[in-house]
Amino acid sequence: MKSEGFDYELIDIPLSTLHLTTVCSSPREGTLVVAEGHLNEGQIGHLADEILWVPNSDTYAANTIGYSSDRVIIADGYASTRQVMLDAGFSLTSVNMDAIRQADG
Repeated sequence: MKSEGFDYELIDIPLSTLHLTTVCSSPREGTLVVAEGHLNEGQIGHLADEILWVPNSDTYAANTIGYSSDRVIIADGYASTRQVMLDAGFSLTSVNMDAIRQADG
């Protein structure tokens, strides 16, 4: 679809999630970090050159913040996601999100 000069696409968000960034993020151009069990390759495969699948148990950590030179902020305490990101060449900063998670409910 095209509107106001931008391309966009609607993606059905599963009932298991609040919004797309709770299960998927893009830490650099062409790359998506996706928690297993929420989206499938058919829904998102065409949106990125590289998809980094992280375990469903690490869903919270799929919400990353990427910034310059492949540096990424991730939630602390998710060893599997941390390793996936390191293997993909990212430099990581982990942030303790306990207080934020409590506020989220």
